[in-house]
Amino acid sequence: MNFLQMNYCEHCETKECEFPEVSLFMEWIQTKEGVKYEHHDCPDKVIKNLVTADFQFKNTVSNEILTIEVKQLHHAFSQKKVKENKNIALLKGMYLINGVFEQVTNIINRKLYDHIKDNFIVHMPMAIVSEKESLEIGNELLSFFRTENLNLYNDNFIYEKKRNKEIKRIEIKFQPLTDEIRQLGGKGIYQLFPVDPNEMAGISFSEIWETTWDVSLLTKKVIKNLIKSNNSFIGINENRIMLQMIVFKYGLDLNLMNIDYFNHFIFVLKEEMNKYKSEFKKHKFNFDNAYICLLVDGVDDTKNFEVLDITNLLSDLIS
Repeated sequence: MNFLQMNYCEHCETKECEFPEVSLFMEWIQTKEGVKYEHHDCPDKVIKNLVTADFQFKNTVSNEILTIEVKQLHHAFSQKKVKENKNIALLKGMYLINGVFEQVTNIINRKLYDHIKDNFIVHMPMAIVSEKESLEIGNELLSFFRTENLNLYNDNFIYEKKRNKEIKRIEIKFQPLTDEIRQLGGKGIYQLFPVDPNEMAGISFSEIWETTWDVSLLTKKVIKNLIKSNNSFIGINENRIMLQMIVFKYGLDLNLMNIDYFNHFIFVLKEEMNKYKSEFKKHKFNFDNAYICLLVDGVDDTKNFEVLDITNLLSDLIS
């Protein structure tokens, strides 16, 4: 899917168009309907527009407009909203830092890259950073790797983040590889990601496992988003889609790399959704179709992707 370069793109901060689930969903719906769509507009980026949905796509044959509201469903971050928002920000920051780390290690000389790959496991930090700060981290990391007589056995990369007269250190650590990790046979640089924002706080595998399958709070979020979406399609009377994308807390998605567990998660989610049918009966929804997207890494560099059709699941309730 190719997005047009709209006149508001450079000022867009949310960048929903960069979510991989959006592209995969559009591929899915084009195959399902046997039509081709092209990006038409982003209504919520237009000032004073009553329509606050995220995207509009035009059918290239009939010129019909498909309007889509996108929401993220954060699974198992925290039951307290303030803490959840902080944990989400920390996770986003970790991904930003990891992104610039990948970019920098792709341009350093091959000898240094192989030295890191063959001798170290790299600890990625969780931290709240902006995109601007992540670029600063990338530039400083590149300079760090170009330091004369660099010794990663003794030196870690440290970025000092200054905010509100306070200085917070963000550290990328280089830990010598053990024989056990080497035996895993990874193709690139080994990286370790924390599963908890509290400075690598310990969490047992059983806790991660149990949390993965507890989707009760996730289902409540689905209902809340569906209700709130009624305000997204003002003046739009057809082809309205509510698209929700599950964002797994880091660590939980590892449980779903196996396709059988991935499919079982979908089964558990459907079962939980059915428990809330009475809740859906209380509301009249201003959309035509609603979907949930699931995307996690599979084995051997594959992707596990599924679209759950909420409208079909609750066809007698959504109208």
